[in-house]
Amino acid sequence: MAEFEYFVGVNLPPKETSFFIYLRKLHQPNRPISSPPHITLLPPFQERNITLFEASLEKWAQDKESFKVEFKKIAVYKHLKYATIVLEPERGEEIKKLKRSLDEWLKWPLRERRFFRPHLTLINHLTYNRLHLVKEEIRKYNLKVDLRVQGVMLYQRQLGSQWQEYRFFSFGPKSARK
Repeated sequence: MAEFEYFVGVNLPPKETSFFIYLRKLHQPNRPISSPPHITLLPPFQERNITLFEASLEKWAQDKESFKVEFKKIAVYKHLKYATIVLEPERGEEIKKLKRSLDEWLKWPLRERRFFRPHLTLINHLTYNRLHLVKEEIRKYNLKVDLRVQGVMLYQRQLGSQWQEYRFFSFGPKSARK
């Protein structure tokens, strides 16, 4: 069994990162922040050969070009016991194409990627009795994130610990930077 988990996302600029950390702490003061704010492209997975995965991700990123995306649509993902409030892309065809391209490149089975949409998590593990109130409070911020996507970040965590930025893959030739 692999001792690390990974996911692929788009990291946010420092100003937005600080704000979304503040927002999480405001609405969930007793819950630790498990990952830096980001736009998730591939949900968590385990990989035995991370070196091979990194090489594949680097090659995939080489023929991608940067693009702009706007996140401002508030949505709720409902789970069995909890809910997650997210921002989704307003007109997110480019980010959806990027995710599809990554799925196809990795050749992951359809069952592992079918219902996953790129999103920016605002508040997770929110109890249903607080959902409406917190969602209405978040609406008051009139949130909007305009972002130029110039690459993807591979995040890593040791099982049971916090997520960390692991390696950035810039779009275009010579893509990998640590």
